[in-house]
Formats: sequence, C-alpha cells, structure tokens
Amino acid sequence: MTFGAPARPGGSALTQRLLELSGISSLRPARRGPTPDCLRTGARVLDVGCGDGGSVDLLNSAGYAADGVDADEQLAEIAASRNPGASILQASAESLPHADSSYDAVMFECSLSLTDSARSLAEARRVLRPGGALMVADVFSGTSGDGGTIPHLVEEDFLKNLAALGYIVTGTEDHTQSLRDYYAQMLMDSGTAAAPCSAAEREAIKKINPRYLLYTAGKPG
Repeated sequence: MTFGAPARPGGSALTQRLLELSGISSLRPARRGPTPDCLRTGARVLDVGCGDGGSVDLLNSAGYAADGVDADEQLAEIAASRNPGASILQASAESLPHADSSYDAVMFECSLSLTDSARSLAEARRVLRPGGALMVADVFSGTSGDGGTIPHLVEEDFLKNLAALGYIVTGTEDHTQSLRDYYAQMLMDSGTAAAPCSAAEREAIKKINPRYLLYTAGKPG
C-alpha cells in the first residue's frame, strides 16, 4: 500500500516541530543540556486519533516505542498494517483502552477538536506517567461560535481544562500560515475556482478567526 502526504496542516514537518517543542530531540541535531527523561529515545508515545498511522511510523523510525488509537475502524486497520510492531487499536479518545501511567507522552494531531476534549484530556492524563508530556496540534479559536466546516477548540476553554486537570503548559507556537496553506492547496487540488464551502460557512469561519496552534504540557511528577 502506498501512503500519501499527511492530511493536516504542515504535514510531517509540524509533527517534528511538535516533538521538538515537547523536548523530544532525536528528530533533530543534539542540543545543549540533557534530553528530558520522560522523552528519551525508546520512550512510549501514544498517538490518539492516529489516522493511517503516519506519525506512529515517524516516531518508531526515530527510535520511540509509539502506539496509536483511532475511532475509525478502517483507519485503525490501515495504521496497524503500516506499523506491524506497534499496538494500534480502534478506540475513542474519551475511553482509552490502556492502563494508568502507561505512556511517557500522548499526542493529538488535528484530533482533539473532534472529541469531547475535556474527557479526552482527562483520559490522556490518566494514561500518562507522572512527568509525562501532552502534545496537541489543532485548530483553535477565541470564541465558541459555530465554525462552519472547521472543527476547533476554544483556546480559553482548552487552557481551563488543562489547569483543572493539573497540566502545566510548557510550550506553544502559532502556525496559522500552515492552516491557510493547507486550505489553499485543497482548493487548488479541487481543480475549480469555486469556494469549498457555502457563503454562510465562510462567514462562520471568519467569525471564529481560526488559528493553528501547537501546545505542549506536562503532567506533574
């Protein structure tokens, strides 16, 4: 089976940037200072909403012990075929089939906004070991208004949920240009100058002013 480019803003380049922001250093030249123990090479990483398993493959190729879950049965099967040495399960982010404190890092790429994010963040915290890292790349807005065709997280609510669960934010970056480029490419690939959504949806998207953000946070030890 041939796999195409990741279907998300920034592709694998932003996956690598998210890993770097989290403290994972094996995907770039060594930096000064020790690599955090929770993200050493060989650490266990869970990709929640792993899709076809591209990021699981990336992580395992870099020397990490990465597993994945996806709510879609077909995608979970594709991810499992792509990563025969990993545990790939069909499961929801709100009810992970993993033991408490079983992973060093949990990653959501364009998947947290598709779930009940408060419950999903709580589940991620449960499966993270003390000192573990949470990694999120997603569309965010400053309002809870309807975003049309774009699932998104309200940044204020997201941060409140993190604080309520005891996470400590360790990093954030804005990559909104990657979101714009992604949708521009979708329009070009459609082969038509027609807008990919209705006028009402365009107004709804404009209202929420979507941004594409990377967030990392730690579970206290």
